[in-house]
Amino acid sequence: MEKLVVKHLTKRFKDLVAVNDVSFEVNEGEIFSLLGPSGCGKTTTLRCIAGLEKPDAGEIYLDGQIINDLPPRKRNIALVFQEFAVFPHMSVYDNLAFGLQVRGAEKKEIDSKVAHVAELLDLKGILQENAGKLGISWKQRIAIGRALVIEPKLLLLDEPLTLVDAKIRERMRSELKRIQRESGITTIYVTHDQQEAMMLSDRMAVMNKGLLIQVGAPEEIYDNPKELFVANFIGSPTMNFIEGALCTESGSLIFKANSGYSIILSKEPEHFISKKVLLGVRPEYIKVHRKGDNNYLKGHVEMIEASGYRFLYHVKVGNDLIVVSSRPIEGITVGSELWIELPAEKICIFDTETGKKVRW
Repeated sequence: MEKLVVKHLTKRFKDLVAVNDVSFEVNEGEIFSLLGPSGCGKTTTLRCIAGLEKPDAGEIYLDGQIINDLPPRKRNIALVFQEFAVFPHMSVYDNLAFGLQVRGAEKKEIDSKVAHVAELLDLKGILQENAGKLGISWKQRIAIGRALVIEPKLLLLDEPLTLVDAKIRERMRSELKRIQRESGITTIYVTHDQQEAMMLSDRMAVMNKGLLIQVGAPEEIYDNPKELFVANFIGSPTMNFIEGALCTESGSLIFKANSGYSIILSKEPEHFISKKVLLGVRPEYIKVHRKGDNNYLKGHVEMIEASGYRFLYHVKVGNDLIVVSSRPIEGITVGSELWIELPAEKICIFDTETGKKVRW
């Protein structure tokens, strides 16, 4: 069931189209991420949903009701910004209770709801402590608690982990996912960090230059990017790209690299004769072999990078440098000969002119 529906949303700032005809749906109880580089329109989209910006065109529906003209306070949406909104001079309890107090809730109701949120966020033991003296991870919990205690229909998180270091971010990311699962609140999460979006999201939308490029589950977007931008933006290390053309040869569909080598893609040729394309394949999907075989590519190792339990082998094939992610290969050093296999089912083909994925 759709909790939020955004239809043809457009927002302009003078000559800049910050959000350009964006449409998507967010399901009840899911974490939905808006992912993209700085300036792509994700935060502006979030602010339109919250009511902090007025769209120039399009509709926003919450629980089936159009909310374009509702002021923020009447939307029952909670927004947590990058810099956590915590009153430093107040206790943790008073921070959590504040939203209910300004809404005129009775003391018994406030105590009950604060206790529930404090239990969820593991804040019970510090309710009387001064919020301003606590560490950043505690302040984040308090900020989220202030949002949850008013029981919003929708929780919006605008890059909440950007200002913390990597180790704290990892722990807080896990906490966010636990809190969302246990509370069941529908959440929209804005981030420029693709790893964050991949790990947190049930589904995600990739944006660029005001446009929504692709929506789907993280694994779907990772394995089946619809456009070159998505393929390049998602993944670390990034996808390998090889310039070439599609043609038919001996009844098969062939990718011919500009460097001179060929890869059989399919035994069923289609309608892409002489079409200039980019072949994309992720480093971890490339198979390594000691000996050559049909459809393997012969190369030489130019560089090796250690990356935890996996190594990155930079293999020169013709004029192309192909990165392979693999467990350490005994006896392989810089200069070693290596045969690599690019599995056809893991290959993506993109039209060089449009950037769109070619179906083959």
